[in-house]
Amino acid sequence: MGTADPPPPRLKARIVARPTLLKYMQEHPDAADALKGWERTVTDLSFNSFAELRAQVPGVDYVNRTYLVWNINGNAYRLVTLVRWTRPVLYLHRFMTHAEYNTWSDLTRKTKKKKK
Repeated sequence: MGTADPPPPRLKARIVARPTLLKYMQEHPDAADALKGWERTVTDLSFNSFAELRAQVPGVDYVNRTYLVWNINGNAYRLVTLVRWTRPVLYLHRFMTHAEYNTWSDLTRKTKKKKK
């Protein structure tokens, strides 16, 4: 019996627009350490689907099958990213307080419903 080739190595996640992440840290110094921790965590992960990601980070949400929403700094902030599953690559979209996120989320869900 022949042996199958081993699967290719899994790629670790990468963050696009790191300067944007640094800007978020400067604008919200109380969340800077939490954002650094988030960056260290996600860039050490390998995933190709939301199920794989959620198994590693139970607190992440997938909104409208478009956005990944991360709780930052004990739920005080939300970091919203887009994702390319095949690489995986995270694109920073928004960083906001929990209250700002609630307003944005309501509007996003309403817009999604209108498009159907």
